[in-house]
This record gives sequence, C-alpha cells and structure tokens, in this order.
Amino acid sequence: MKKYIMAAAALLMAAGSYASDYKLQVNLKDGKSVEFDFAATPVATFENSDMTITVNGQDKYAYVIADVENMKITGTGTGIGKATLAGRPSFRIEGGILSGKGAQAGARITIYDTGGALVASATADETGAFRVAVDSLPKGVYVVNATGIQFKFIK
Repeated sequence: MKKYIMAAAALLMAAGSYASDYKLQVNLKDGKSVEFDFAATPVATFENSDMTITVNGQDKYAYVIADVENMKITGTGTGIGKATLAGRPSFRIEGGILSGKGAQAGARITIYDTGGALVASATADETGAFRVAVDSLPKGVYVVNATGIQFKFIK
C-alpha cells in the first residue's frame, strides 16, 4: 500500500513562534470548511482514496479525497511578510500521479531524490496543467520543483 505524507506545518513556517497565526484550511465540496491551527502541527496523509489530517500527533480527522475541494494556508503572521500565492501552481498526489494546474505553459516540472538525482519530469501543457507518475518511485523523500515553487513529499 502506497502512502504519501506531506507535513503541512512545515510548508510555510520555519519559525514556530509564528505558527499559531496560520491555519490549514480544508474546503469540502459540500461547502463546509474545517481549519487546523499550525500550532497543533497538522499533517495530511493520503492513502488510496482517503486523506487523514493528524493534529498534535494523535487526533485524526478522515476525509474522502473526492469530497475535498482544496486545501490552503490562511492567516497572517507578525514579523513575516505576507506570502502572495495568487497565480501559483496547485498540486495533488492521487493514484500514484502528481498532478497540478496553474503552472506557466511549457514550464518544466522536475522531481529529485535526496541525492539530487533527477528521477521524473513533465512539461506543463498549454493550460498550465501537468501530470507526473510517481508510483514507480521507491520509498523515500523527494523534492518537486515547479515554476519556482519547491516542496517535499515522502513516499
């Protein structure tokens, strides 16, 4: 069984003293919205067709991925400039495929292992959408670079 883990708390914050100002917001297709404080260290785990948000290392909240519209970071911190994400790509890992939208047409999306070796890549189509197969990658930590955005995922 393949498991993808993204540490949502590490996505935006390096300084823990500001984490309480930020929240991970999960928006559901039925119009409901759920927020998790970064101070509670939310971690999103994706397995098969389910997403589980674990907070404080123990409390778990499960969602069917098909019911999730999107996830985003909300809030503003003090002492750190507000990040502008408008026009930035969005990403999703499901069924062994890293997919996204919002990249510049023709942009190259690359995935590197921790040794710095290029292990997969794709090119965004004319609409800015892209798909990269990650199901054949061995377990490990990977870095994705797409249109100037970098993030890590664990397989």
